[in-house]
Amino acid sequence: MNVENIMSVFQNGENPHRDILAAFLRMPVTHTDDVFAPFVQLPGAIDRKGAGAFRRFVYVPGSRKDRVLLVAHADTVWDRRYGIELEECKETQYGMGIYYSVSREHGIGADDRAGCAILWALRDSGHSLLILDGEEHGKIGARYLRDHEKKLFREINRTHRMMIALDAPGNQTYSVNQVDYTTAFRQYIEEHLEVGRSHEPIGSDLQVLCQRICGVNLGIGYVNQHYPQEVLFENGWSNLCLKLENFLKQEHPAFPIDRKKRLKRKLKKHMTLPGRIWRKLKDTGFKGAAAAVARRIKK
Repeated sequence: MNVENIMSVFQNGENPHRDILAAFLRMPVTHTDDVFAPFVQLPGAIDRKGAGAFRRFVYVPGSRKDRVLLVAHADTVWDRRYGIELEECKETQYGMGIYYSVSREHGIGADDRAGCAILWALRDSGHSLLILDGEEHGKIGARYLRDHEKKLFREINRTHRMMIALDAPGNQTYSVNQVDYTTAFRQYIEEHLEVGRSHEPIGSDLQVLCQRICGVNLGIGYVNQHYPQEVLFENGWSNLCLKLENFLKQEHPAFPIDRKKRLKRKLKKHMTLPGRIWRKLKDTGFKGAAAAVARRIKK
């Protein structure tokens, strides 16, 4: 599908949000070219590709001083670059407010095409957009950004108030797994977006991206991700889209990460010690030991 055809599917009909969602869910789940194409055309878009599969991202900087970074990933688990060979890629079906697949081999790719659709719907909000490749098997695009576009990575962490990933299953839920969030940030998200915390082990690109600021991963209305039985509930997706639209019109404070929590997590990763030794370190000299290991980690 060329760029002209891709752009033509985003028509402002009676329900423009629905048109956007349907357009992204019609894109083939076997590659990401069609997903990236419309974002690359946006003013100021930065399109970076590295050597090797999945080492790609598109960043569209926002214009607001209090900008938030909205994050989604373009790949699905059925991407052919993961070694998946589908006999036939069937188009997503819709009925009774639900998007579903009629294929026994693949789902609809709502994880994370539905997230990319929200980013497109909010492209004129004044906030920044980041679309990444390779999230499903190792967060490859996010790691490429962090390791090879260091100046841009620092800019992203220093010029945004928070990060919001649109990549989690469920409805009216959020996840902060693998992110060094603060209690104040978690309470702020619950209060202003009226969502409840999910305790499922949900990973996302935020694990790599959130170096200085807090981030949250929102449930966008799909279930059974990574299976042919994957479905997306249109009402859940639409309600979140409208809720975010209102949320992003407000001015929000900055939410830096919990640095103490980050340091402890890194220490545990680099120093596998029994619990009793950790307790002794904490009581008799944790700060000195932590500082020494922190210096080693930074090197």
